Amino acid sequence: MIPRLIYGGSFNPIHKGHLETIEYVLRNSICLEIFLIPNYQSPFKKKEDYAPAEIRLEMIQYSLQSYFHKELLKKIKILDIELKQKKISYTVETLRVIQDSIKTGILIGSDILESLHLWKEIEWIFTYYPFFIIRRNQMTKEHIEKKIEKIKSIYPVANFYIIDFSPKSCKAKEIREKIRIGYDYSKLKDCITYEAFCIIKKNYLYM
Repeated sequence: MIPRLIYGGSFNPIHKGHLETIEYVLRNSICLEIFLIPNYQSPFKKKEDYAPAEIRLEMIQYSLQSYFHKELLKKIKILDIELKQKKISYTVETLRVIQDSIKTGILIGSDILESLHLWKEIEWIFTYYPFFIIRRNQMTKEHIEKKIEKIKSIYPVANFYIIDFSPKSCKAKEIREKIRIGYDYSKLKDCITYEAFCIIKKNYLYM
């Protein structure tokens, strides 16, 4: 167990793959608490792809409240530090702002391993923060291990822990596309909460 995990992303929108991931690591005592950190803009994505920061934050807040019971909800803290900066978000900069004496790891999906070497000051991050990896996109454990081995051949200091769990195969890009072509909630309920869907419709997002 690690005291804290940081879980960052665009959450554009937050979906049940994200929520199931959070639930799993908390219920299985992989960590004691989670810092959920929505980014303002990933360096790997175009700004026009994003819903407004304040609306993404609202979707996160309402989705967490509807999905989690009180005992788990109190273990999740939303940090809007990157949203307030209103610029491209770099994990290393956020880590330096929130750095304290509590042992902290970084929670990522296995698909992120492809671009991890491109993160700003990744060697510094590897030195101080272990990575906890959730299997995504039906990636096998063996495939993940091969990717880790390749990274560690360049950065021996890196530490990885594979969490043998695969959440719902929900993709934000696909959700946005389905909303754009007019899918109603009955066709999206497996991947987003009703609260998030209502916020999307109210604000005419992704259309």
